[in-house]
Amino acid sequence: MSIYAGTTKANYSIEDGTYPGILFQIIQIGSQRFEKGGKEWYSPQILLGFELPTLTYENMNGDNVSNIKSGTYFLSMNPSKNGMTGLREIMDGLRQSTEYTEEELEKFDIEAFFGKECNVKLEGVESKGTVYQNITGVTPYDGEEKLEALRVPILVRIADFARLDELELPEWIKDKIMKSQEYQELINKENKNSNVDGDCKISLDDIPF
Repeated sequence: MSIYAGTTKANYSIEDGTYPGILFQIIQIGSQRFEKGGKEWYSPQILLGFELPTLTYENMNGDNVSNIKSGTYFLSMNPSKNGMTGLREIMDGLRQSTEYTEEELEKFDIEAFFGKECNVKLEGVESKGTVYQNITGVTPYDGEEKLEALRVPILVRIADFARLDELELPEWIKDKIMKSQEYQELINKENKNSNVDGDCKISLDDIPF
């Protein structure tokens, strides 16, 4: 089943600019909790990760690896407000068009762009004295050579939450998933089933012979 949308710190300093990238991570992190003005609600979110294969560095094991930039977005195809870059704007760049049919906006297939080559625009934003490079735009890839991916692509759907322990994900992403409404409901259901099974157990001492 596809993922549809309805209506990290860098390992080294990266300068503002536009870099060739590959959409190699599409990770549903479930409905996350928000609170404002005494009101609480849950909204589904998704994490999109772009591998930047032309920006490489040597990790602690001495391996040459590519850098990653990712962003977390509301799972909605509504245009973002105040000039922000949301899922709609990312998809505009990946599909090379801002024109959509009503059917596409109602059920947009994000997975169709898994592994898509593109250009990723990064701009530094200061927060609490630290500058982070945020994804501020995506445009069509204009290079002549095919990009060579160095990292294993990762696709995670809600249905995969049941085997979260088996997924090779960074702990901070797993933490987000575990806080989601869907994961909490899954755990509550498993605990309830476990309790029911426990209540139904019969000891040999209970058999009257």
